[in-house]
Amino acid sequence: YKDVAGKRVHHLRCITILVPSNAFLRRLRGDSQTLSYLGQLSLLDLEADEMMWMEREDMESCFNRFQMPVEWLGAFAFSKLVPRSVVGGSPNEMMYVGMRTVPMGWIGAVDLMQAVARRLIFETVGVRRDTEVLKGAVLPSGPDYTVVCMDGFDYLRKVKFTLDGAAAPEESPAHRASMQKCANMHLLLNAGKQVIGAVHGSLLGGELDGVRGMLSVSRAKSAKLATK
Repeated sequence: YKDVAGKRVHHLRCITILVPSNAFLRRLRGDSQTLSYLGQLSLLDLEADEMMWMEREDMESCFNRFQMPVEWLGAFAFSKLVPRSVVGGSPNEMMYVGMRTVPMGWIGAVDLMQAVARRLIFETVGVRRDTEVLKGAVLPSGPDYTVVCMDGFDYLRKVKFTLDGAAAPEESPAHRASMQKCANMHLLLNAGKQVIGAVHGSLLGGELDGVRGMLSVSRAKSAKLATK
């Protein structure tokens, strides 16, 4: 169930796992090779009078929001025939169905979604590319840093603070523009994961303490690993 405009609405989600077919496919050498990671961000330096300010947005169900080229449909079609009534046709006719969205478990899913997310943020929204943190690349000179990881967009900024507390900066134009563009394109954002103007929060599976200048492994995930 999902809340839509204040009403509880029933939704069905089709999750297609294509792991068996991956044995016959070639791995893409694309944007997943540049995904930043928690340890890399620990290389960022903060001066004694600085702290890290965070803004974040996450797209909801990003794998279900984008369509792949129709030419790819044959590669993601199911061998079982189903009645045409599933799409509003006659129940006496049979048809093949296939995935138009990005299938989870597909060997190229991460590369494709990472490429889509980076294009959205840097070309459509217009965030400066020289702020992006990429694996295998020189860290941006700062004070702004952009982390794009498929459905998530984190914008980090170094800001000055005093003994009386932080001088809270205004919302960044990059964050404001990303929210507006997603709204214009009908890309739903996950309100539960939204962060606007915070010095503590989750980042790439870890936890950021922007006041102390520390990045650590998420305590919740550490507890699950310890339990296992």
